[in-house]
Amino acid sequence: MLQLEGRGVTKDARQGYEWLYKAAHQGEAQAQYELARQHVTGETFLAVPGLAAAWLEQAAKAGVAEAQ
Repeated sequence: MLQLEGRGVTKDARQGYEWLYKAAHQGEAQAQYELARQHVTGETFLAVPGLAAAWLEQAAKAGVAEAQ
């Protein structure tokens, strides 16, 4: 998230996505939710509704209230 937003580091959407993706694949629920949110909005990277739905489902299963 830090690289996506440029908090304390240089803003770098590609590297931010890579870190978010790695965390999500390792089961980090908040990363799964954020990845879904980013793919819904297209805010930082490409909007991909199908991918967003899959990550949102994973985050909901992991107990992220915002994803439910």
